[in-house]
Amino acid sequence: MKPLLIVLAAALTSPALAQDHPVIVSIGSVTSEKTCTTYQLAWGREAMVSSGRSVGVAAGDYAVGASRSATAYAAAWGTDLVKDCVANFPRLRASMRDALASSGKVRVGTGGLVLNASLSATGEAGMAIERDGISDNRQDALVNVRWSLNDRAGRTVAGGLLTKRVSLSSDLSTDNGSFSQSEQSGSAYGRLQSDAALAVARAISFHYAPLRVTDVDDRRVRLNYGTPFLTQGATVLIPNRRGMGTIKAYIETAADGYALAEVDGSGTMDDVAIGTTVQFVEADDPAANKNRHERVDLPL
Repeated sequence: MKPLLIVLAAALTSPALAQDHPVIVSIGSVTSEKTCTTYQLAWGREAMVSSGRSVGVAAGDYAVGASRSATAYAAAWGTDLVKDCVANFPRLRASMRDALASSGKVRVGTGGLVLNASLSATGEAGMAIERDGISDNRQDALVNVRWSLNDRAGRTVAGGLLTKRVSLSSDLSTDNGSFSQSEQSGSAYGRLQSDAALAVARAISFHYAPLRVTDVDDRRVRLNYGTPFLTQGATVLIPNRRGMGTIKAYIETAADGYALAEVDGSGTMDDVAIGTTVQFVEADDPAANKNRHERVDLPL
């Protein structure tokens, strides 16, 4: 009977069963820094007040009169400082909720874990490269996201810190011509908010229901997540059977509940086992943009 009990216990803790019973997460405190501008306002006021009074008495053929008048002038001048603040991500809480709900592996509700998140150090970062007749200038908007998942006792059971960035403008000039593009900051910050919410939702979902290989076919593998967590062109890293290396692959097809990833370069997926846990690489991670050189045999 003991081996049977061990098998049952393993089944109760398997990832497949965890997917049948989604983790319940409620959205707790979600905050972001505000962009504030201080204005100096000068003000002034002045007034002039006049008053007068007259009295007259008449008796028979005689009349006597008297009058009095007064004028007052007042002036006041000063300077006030006015601080005007605008929230950078007004829909951040709703974005977090929608992103979690879209995973299919996490249920947004009450009575479970609580997600707290904060965005900080919002700003812009520039890069300029000048070499060999090429001028490359870029400006990005970026934000740091700190998140934590807490149980009913307030203990942190998962958390992390990530940085997201999107392009605001780019200018590329060479001897043969130039190319430039730009995006309004309001639109860029909206996209940054959406990307940050999806990144946090991915981290939580993959923590409880990992991204896995469900089928293998020559140069492609099928994964257990689809849109919006996995999108066409996204990068994933897949360990081989021996655990001695990883295969870089790109998402070629993403649908509802699954995605197909194709190996980068001339390799194959023959050394990948079904059930292998896959690492997702964020688009702004250097690993997603790292150059890959195909291995070739040199002539003797």
